[in-house]
Amino acid sequence: MIQKILFCIGLTVLIVSGSFAATITVSGGTGLQAAIDSANPGDTVEVTDSLTYAEDVLVNKDDLVLVCTAIDPATIEAQNNTLRGDLGQLIADLGAPSANDELGLYIEADGVTVDHFNIVNRTAGAGDNALGRACALNVHGSNNTVQNCAIIGPNNTNNDCAVQIGWGDISAGNLTQSTVATGRTCNNNTLDNCHFMGRQGVHLHDVVYEDFGATNPQPTMNGLISNSTFECVRRALETRGDIGWTFDNCTWIHPAATTTDSAIKSFGGSATYNNCRVHGAGHRISFQPGAGGGSDYPTTVMNNCIICAGQPGDNVILMDEGNYVFTNCIISASSGGSDPAMNFFNNGVLHCRPAQIDGSWGAGNNAALGATWSLDVDHCDIMGDGGPSANFATGIYIDNVPDFFNGNGPYPYLVTVRDSIILANQGIVVNAGEVIQQLFAVPGVNPSPGSTITVENNAVIDLFDPEAPKLGSQGRIQVDFSTNWTDGSSPALFPGNNLIDVDPEYIGNVLDCSNPDYATAFIYRNEQMSTYASDGGPIGSQGTPPVPPSSVDGWELYQ
Repeated sequence: MIQKILFCIGLTVLIVSGSFAATITVSGGTGLQAAIDSANPGDTVEVTDSLTYAEDVLVNKDDLVLVCTAIDPATIEAQNNTLRGDLGQLIADLGAPSANDELGLYIEADGVTVDHFNIVNRTAGAGDNALGRACALNVHGSNNTVQNCAIIGPNNTNNDCAVQIGWGDISAGNLTQSTVATGRTCNNNTLDNCHFMGRQGVHLHDVVYEDFGATNPQPTMNGLISNSTFECVRRALETRGDIGWTFDNCTWIHPAATTTDSAIKSFGGSATYNNCRVHGAGHRISFQPGAGGGSDYPTTVMNNCIICAGQPGDNVILMDEGNYVFTNCIISASSGGSDPAMNFFNNGVLHCRPAQIDGSWGAGNNAALGATWSLDVDHCDIMGDGGPSANFATGIYIDNVPDFFNGNGPYPYLVTVRDSIILANQGIVVNAGEVIQQLFAVPGVNPSPGSTITVENNAVIDLFDPEAPKLGSQGRIQVDFSTNWTDGSSPALFPGNNLIDVDPEYIGNVLDCSNPDYATAFIYRNEQMSTYASDGGPIGSQGTPPVPPSSVDGWELYQ
């Protein structure tokens, strides 16, 4: 009996003592890694000054809190002279060009919080590890939070980035030469109130699966990036694989990306963007399925976003096979873009080009994709750049031609465009199976039946050239099914109740993309549009809730 009582008392003491987390303070610009090494899971390492800690920092204690309590953030600056953790071992096993991992602040744990730091890696070599990617912050774990930080990655090669998340289960890759036998899931990570700078911004994908192959299905990876700003030289955001992330209140501001280095480049997975803004000429957004991207089409949802971008002769948003939803968005090429006369393919502010992926990834990667891809545009303002140099600019362009690389596709689709305002020389163009836009035709390949197009309760107008023809080859709404279907049928088409060349009478300058209150430019006065939506309310990006005309003096909608 005595032995049992003593055991219970001892167990109680262990539980109580384990519930108290310690705080370890650090100052003077040294000793940060030593403090982390001495900490227990759940402890807090508190930096009390704003100095620079020139260390390769590894956080490998679960639930650790790493915080700077000074008014100005302290700086953690990588020195790139160590190999750390599982990824360090993997890099060593694969044969690193130099004896360092170049992973910056490296979190290999779960439940870690990093708060109020500058996280910097300026001295990394040219992708000098065996995985070919140097970064300022690397996260290999789940339920981690990085907040109130400026994260500055190296700027040497195309693969350098500020943040890398998602190495996944290393043991599942084709890495027989590695001694690393375990791996971590990378779910529910959060980046909040951060500023990303450097060559590239944030990479969200599993490099092991992408670069080294895997025998098991790719693991799911998800998380949240909120209240953050991307300002990068190349791709500000790149996602790959079967992942699902949410972006809330984020801004991509003047990244110097080109038509081939999109500001946002997505290869597969699913993502939701809420109240986000992409602002500045010289880049675009590109969504594609990719190798290892899951068993079905990727899904992208944009709610209440402002996309004001594009390259001359390019698109603003380019979409291959997938499921896409745009609600209450402003999508504009007013910064200079969307002139298909400069390209082999017609372009649009929103450009869907299914089957193009086949040339890049091969037919095998499309075999398991869903039977039908989709585009749903609801209560949006879409504006081409217009003007005499862009008299073919298109608001929404569906280019569903058979792929000229290997003859695959096109794939049936469901397209719905409703309650929106489209300003472009051509409003909506659907070329289903047309081969005129191809470099060369694919004989014997016809479109697949089963597509449905619904175009209703929109205002489609060419403010730039009101005298342009409303019908024919450059009409406001074109749906071309000139190619015969293999079974002799035609896709369902439901156009109706569209306003053609009815001016919304915007109260602001829709061409001034630099205006921080750009959304207010799309407030309009035209009373006819106040009740033209399918629900009886206003159309356009600011179309809810409806405002009764009688309640607005002089009919200035939404003011």
